[in-house]
Amino acid sequence: MVTKGAVVVGVPIGTNEFIFDTVQQTLAECEQEFQKLINFPYASCFMLLVRYCCNQKLMYLMRNVSPEIMLPHATHFDGMIEQMFAQYFNLDLTTSAVLQDIVPGSRLDSQQIIQLAKFQLRDSEERGGLGLSSMASTTIPAFIAASFCHLLSTAPLLPPDQTFLKRNASADLFTNPFLYAHTQMVNLGVTVHMVDPRDEQDEVSSQALAIPDIHLFFNSNPAAALQHVVKTTTKGLQQMLEIRRRWIKK
Repeated sequence: MVTKGAVVVGVPIGTNEFIFDTVQQTLAECEQEFQKLINFPYASCFMLLVRYCCNQKLMYLMRNVSPEIMLPHATHFDGMIEQMFAQYFNLDLTTSAVLQDIVPGSRLDSQQIIQLAKFQLRDSEERGGLGLSSMASTTIPAFIAASFCHLLSTAPLLPPDQTFLKRNASADLFTNPFLYAHTQMVNLGVTVHMVDPRDEQDEVSSQALAIPDIHLFFNSNPAAALQHVVKTTTKGLQQMLEIRRRWIKK
């Protein structure tokens, strides 16, 4: 029997086409659900539902599906959330302005004001925003954080001479997505470590974004290799929120 894939505990596993179509179907179902909220009579409760329910609909898939596949879907999902927000409050959030082109302190035109409003919609509450995190901005950190948790818990269970990541016919299931996410994090400017920094360096490097070097995951004894970067991996998990904020600015 030949199949393109299957959904296991909510996660599509199979060909890229199958995974893409499954996530696409999830988006279609979300869009139908979102439309049911448009006539909700209580605006403050509407915002809570959007922030803590609607905007989290993709998080489980983002933690388990290749970010290379999820990114375009997450970008589309962000647009769905903005469209629902605009429709509910009868706003026009269409703009041709680019956020990076706006000069602080300069006189703003109407298009730039709309772009700044969209940024404030996504920015954190601590910084004066509405706290609707962009799922496109969260896709890479969400996947890499979930992967670290998986790696740390599974490494001690592997038999001898078994690497964690494998370049074989099944690489698309985890190895390639993890390599893609790791590369994107490095491109974002994080530091990679083969071993944890010495104690005297901890204070200096405590604010630096860091993840383990990719070669450690191809080590024939991953449990022993990862023991040398426990601090780095743990700190990397704690830094996912900061990584997300940097991604938004980028």
